[in-house]
Amino acid sequence: VLLVLLIACVNVGNLLLARAQDQSRESAIRVALGASRGRMVRQWVTSTLLLTLLGGALGLLAAHWGLAAFLAVNPEPVPRAEGIGLDGRVVAFTLGLTLLTALVLGMVPALRASRPDLQGTFKEGGGKATASAGVHRFRRVLVGLEVALALVLLISAGLTLKSFARLRQVDPGFRATGLLTMELSLPRSRFGEDREASQLYDRLLDRIVALPGVEAASSVSLLPFAGGDAHRSASVGAEGQPYSPGDALPEPEVRSIDHRYFRTMDIPVLAGRAFTASDDEKAFPMAVIDDVVARRLWPGTRTLEVVGKRFKLGPPVEQNPAPWVTVVGVAGVARQFGLGTDESRGVVYFPQLRRAERTQSLIIRAEGDADPLTLAGPVRDAVRTMVPDQPVAQVMTMEQRIAASLASPRFSMLLLAAFAAVAMALAAVGIYGVVAYSVGQRTHEIGVRMALGAQRRQVLTLVVLQGMSVVLAGLVLGLLASYWATRALAGLLYGVAATDAATFVTVSLLLAAVGLAANLLPARRAANLEPTTALRYE
Repeated sequence: VLLVLLIACVNVGNLLLARAQDQSRESAIRVALGASRGRMVRQWVTSTLLLTLLGGALGLLAAHWGLAAFLAVNPEPVPRAEGIGLDGRVVAFTLGLTLLTALVLGMVPALRASRPDLQGTFKEGGGKATASAGVHRFRRVLVGLEVALALVLLISAGLTLKSFARLRQVDPGFRATGLLTMELSLPRSRFGEDREASQLYDRLLDRIVALPGVEAASSVSLLPFAGGDAHRSASVGAEGQPYSPGDALPEPEVRSIDHRYFRTMDIPVLAGRAFTASDDEKAFPMAVIDDVVARRLWPGTRTLEVVGKRFKLGPPVEQNPAPWVTVVGVAGVARQFGLGTDESRGVVYFPQLRRAERTQSLIIRAEGDADPLTLAGPVRDAVRTMVPDQPVAQVMTMEQRIAASLASPRFSMLLLAAFAAVAMALAAVGIYGVVAYSVGQRTHEIGVRMALGAQRRQVLTLVVLQGMSVVLAGLVLGLLASYWATRALAGLLYGVAATDAATFVTVSLLLAAVGLAANLLPARRAANLEPTTALRYE
């Protein structure tokens, strides 16, 4: 927002300087007729404030419509989207800042107009004053600064766009397509014992698997991409590994799963085996761990050799009364909280055995390429058959859950892209304005050149080269500024360096092409001037 404001200020300041130059003869006449300096300043400031109020009103309309458009093009839920709106305090602050900016920008040409060079202006003798070399250089510097600021925004938007594309390509560790998810919460009043809840879930899953169009079904204590800060973790200690109270290893996530879970989610078992229905009757505690936990608990050990090893929940010391848990399998890494999250915690899977949490999530895989949402009705009916009046919550596909986890980075990318688009448009307007004004000021010179034999192509090249020199200087300054500014984005990027060379080069070429187009329009007009018309211009 600050960069867009600065670019707009540069643009408005540039246009006000051009307006002051165009009206310098009028200002000189007013002063010669006795207008005081204060009166001239008030006239300029008043006209600038009127333009500012008109622009502010249009800006409020644009903000209202733009806000609605942002929420419409972002169908996935944005956190606290219901609170997004035009806040009165923000509007008041923005209008105040706009008025202050306009006042500051209007003072420079106002002071200049209040002290015109009477002798020099009237000596020109024409209807139009010619800008001094100093003013022209200053305006070119402003355009270069505008290009530099726009480049910083464009590169930032390019980095977030590339980061988001990389994020969408991340493998979640399971096959998300075709999965329907929902949540059940059994009342304690009707299922007083954990074993009753476990038996109900077993029977319910058997009924769901028998439904037409269902390939597999399972239950888990906490779904991947459940949203929020839904962590269920525990410290673990490996048998035979050195342990000290100062060890600070990340606590792995703990999940209680049905024996069908890995097949339903399509999570590969790298070594050992998954749980089976007969495991419910086994006496010894067992678990399946993912590859992250295996490598952390037994570093340097091959995956196959991890099977059969034991660990405890908590430190592996004699004072710890927890039983040893035997690893019966090692599973692939399945992301739990987001595509871009650090999965260094790992997951330990326990079988539901004779116990199940009353709040469980169901996962149903549809056969083939069928839409999993078509199974929502039959599954609800199966639940009501088993438990009348049982509510079913959070019915959505796994792909919808993953998309919801990307809502915040997607919204940030859209905002940055919108700011960058505005910045690029403002930069194009600024470049065009300066070049067009310069061509208008040099119409007589261009006519003389063409009368002396200059070709249209030479005039076109002359104007474009002079305009592009400003653009290229701004690009160099913008690249240097972006190298430092984009480091603030490092924490928001995934799989992309804050100084990604491909993004820097691509965006620079894009802005250079926009600058070239903005230069070509007035350059072609200059090249198409008739020498006789240009020589009569003054």
